[in-house]
Amino acid sequence: MKAVAVTGFGEAPRLMELPKPTPAAGEVLVRLVGAAPNPFDRAVYDGFLRHLPHSFPLVIGFDGAGIVEEVGEGVERFEKGSKVYGSFAHLPLGRGTFAEYIAISSDSSIETAPKRISLLEAAAAPGAGMTAVGLVDETAIAAGQTVLIVGASGGVGGFAVQLAGAKGACVLATARPDAAERLRSLGAAKTIDYGQRSVAGQIPEIAPGGIDVLLDLVSDPESFSSNVEMVRDGGRAVSLRYAAQAELLASERVEVVNFSLREHPRASEFLRTLTEAIDGDGIGVVIEAELSLEEAPVLLAARELRGARGKTVIRIGNWP
Repeated sequence: MKAVAVTGFGEAPRLMELPKPTPAAGEVLVRLVGAAPNPFDRAVYDGFLRHLPHSFPLVIGFDGAGIVEEVGEGVERFEKGSKVYGSFAHLPLGRGTFAEYIAISSDSSIETAPKRISLLEAAAAPGAGMTAVGLVDETAIAAGQTVLIVGASGGVGGFAVQLAGAKGACVLATARPDAAERLRSLGAAKTIDYGQRSVAGQIPEIAPGGIDVLLDLVSDPESFSSNVEMVRDGGRAVSLRYAAQAELLASERVEVVNFSLREHPRASEFLRTLTEAIDGDGIGVVIEAELSLEEAPVLLAARELRGARGKTVIRIGNWP
């Protein structure tokens, strides 16, 4: 099978021909339709998790979607022909989604794919979508609240705007002018151009009483601390970049947390919630670009994934 992989930490990814995997007991073999890159992919093949078991050649990628082609002994969750998607993370690391096939435990973080969108769209949803679900859950966003999303233009931000809006919140989203219309179409009540004036300088005019919830997806510690000042007493603030320092984490005025999907104890539940949101609430997947598997090594080598407008999806094979 074709796969994008490395043979050692720190190498440049390249397209390889590797053996098609065979599902062991408890595993399913999925023929992948699509995959999606995330910033964390680079950290893995650079050796950030070298303390964990890895297999080489290390096939890159966690997010993906496809069709179950074989089921191993004892598998009851899925059957041949099931359409699935999710975060295909499992040990040893190295059996990733940038490939034509993947064999994975049926108990992993994969679910029946949403029915309302295509499998290619579903491939782009898991990592960003599950993170957004977790952020909304962590801050208990509710109807009538004012929510500020800093860094709303990317994959996580696109989902967070929609999910918070579906809860009935008034969503304020930071964005450059060229992304503003798209974010408003996703449900943002107002977009804030941070290139002209500071966000902190504009919020008193937009929300004189402050904001209830801050979802900060991009800021460094200094900027995050400044943004927390916009949150009214008793509100909540969360950083996706671990920008909340000890003093803020101990705050009694605002509930402040650092969020990590990988470390969240209920992360496995978020994929099912995401599926329900896509099928039930009409949450969409914002795709910025579509590439082939053959083009993926160039993407990984040359492109900084942070700062993207939506998700990039990798089409695998000639699926419709």
